[in-house]
Amino acid sequence: MRLWMNTRQGTYGLQQEPGYADIDTKAVDFTLAKDLRISVADLPSQPVQSRQNAQADPNMATLQFQPDGFIGEGSPRSVVIKETSGETLWITQSRNRLNYEIQTQSLQNAYR
Repeated sequence: MRLWMNTRQGTYGLQQEPGYADIDTKAVDFTLAKDLRISVADLPSQPVQSRQNAQADPNMATLQFQPDGFIGEGSPRSVVIKETSGETLWITQSRNRLNYEIQTQSLQNAYR
């Protein structure tokens, strides 16, 4: 599965990885609320093919989840959701890089 995010347009969605089916009838698209912004931080080193795809649209980021539930290699380490009021929420890979965890800005600063 792919959770894609267009950081410029403030849209995101979920869809099957291409190749599993001709048409993903359960794919969904959403738009962030007007007072929210989304960004991606700490992109890991990626295979050449993934890097080329990422450079084709720098505003598009994708979290990939394998059939066993693990995170795909080209997935970003952190997704940051900010409110215009200044509140920040981090969705970050756990230390063992097996899943994502939700963190507040104060917890994120403690890791640094």
